[in-house]
Amino acid sequence: MLPVFFLCTPTNTDLLKAEITENYKMLKLSFHVPGFVTCLSDEKDIAQLKKDPPSLSLFFGLSAKRVTDANPTVWVENDKLVFSDDKKFVFQDKKSNLWQADDCDLSSLLKLQAIELPPNSPSRAWLKIAQGFNFFEKNRKNFSTAIEIGSAPGGASFFLLSQGLKVIGIDPGEMSADIISSKDFTHIKKPIQEIKKSELPDSVELLAVDTNLSAQQSVKESLRIASYYQSSLKEVFLTIKLPVPKMVTQLEKHKRALRKLGFKTKVIQLPSHHREVLLYGSKD
Repeated sequence: MLPVFFLCTPTNTDLLKAEITENYKMLKLSFHVPGFVTCLSDEKDIAQLKKDPPSLSLFFGLSAKRVTDANPTVWVENDKLVFSDDKKFVFQDKKSNLWQADDCDLSSLLKLQAIELPPNSPSRAWLKIAQGFNFFEKNRKNFSTAIEIGSAPGGASFFLLSQGLKVIGIDPGEMSADIISSKDFTHIKKPIQEIKKSELPDSVELLAVDTNLSAQQSVKESLRIASYYQSSLKEVFLTIKLPVPKMVTQLEKHKRALRKLGFKTKVIQLPSHHREVLLYGSKD
């Protein structure tokens, strides 16, 4: 068997282990510390792992070996991964052990990590949707309208407005004054459960969701809204909270539910996520 490793958000190491145990039964867990998990894999499974690594991993690589004479390029600081190089990989764990791997190009991950929250953004939600847009690059020039569920205080709306979209924000909470003052923003100050189709626009290309509801309820209400726009909706960015490891087992069910509406789906973890993932859907 061959050794493989995964980088993850340090506070989500238990979630990654749960996903591997549930959905990647061909892997044998070997060593783990916050932010770094190693496994053993059959050689025949490596190609599939490269194509479809665990959703809770930020990076997948091969053959990280213990070394003693290298300078660390990845380590954990304040529960976050810190990087000093995008080509060399030497992970320093919490006991100062060093793990080196070759042929690791971290540039795509560091590109996301480098996206900075604007000082005038109403919340960190800006960072999540900005990284999601960057990860799933596509031509959105023909998009005109977005719905954001869970919009208060306005971080994601702030980003969507900057992309030239008209935004309908659904949230019983208060929005930032700067967002409310935008001529392209409409606030429906209600819980999503109370929203009726008649209150929404006829055509929407993008749906963004980040609520404090349970994962099951958030997905249910989001798919209800998405079903109103079978012909126009092109993308869904749905943040799913994962407070406990057992909720990882529900991710495949959520993907299937979105696929039933005609979307190609993918679940990923972004550097800005805490105990949550992005369920992404696209019709292109």
